Amino acid sequence: MMCEFNDHLKLESYHDRQLDAAGRDAVERHLAGCGDCAAELAELQNISQMFAEIPTPRLSQIALYRLHSNLDLLTDRGLLRLARVMTGLAASVLLLGSLWLMRPHPVAVPANTSLALLPLQVEEQSLASADSSPSDWMVSELSN
Repeated sequence: MMCEFNDHLKLESYHDRQLDAAGRDAVERHLAGCGDCAAELAELQNISQMFAEIPTPRLSQIALYRLHSNLDLLTDRGLLRLARVMTGLAASVLLLGSLWLMRPHPVAVPANTSLALLPLQVEEQSLASADSSPSDWMVSELSN
């Protein structure tokens, strides 16, 4: 095509009736004076006509049944695969959450305590907490 218009997409959009009124008018004015673009539009129209005349193949009832049953089978397999993946992720989250909750908790050490006395104080704290009631234990843990 030797035209300076050289906008194939606009010509195809005109053929497919996708242009607004101003765009259609501009292309129609151009087509009136350009034989190359008019020939290309005629070629597009011929190709569209050929596709419209091709008969649409029809599937038999047995082929439709087979197609639908295979589609249902593939859909079920996809859903089962998704369920397996989601179950694995949920189990991983549960396992990691349980491990995180079971990790050893750090013991609060007062600033003026020497490290040599630390095991003795930890043992005293655990003995003291064994004698106290659960409400005392909650208060002391929440205050740390």
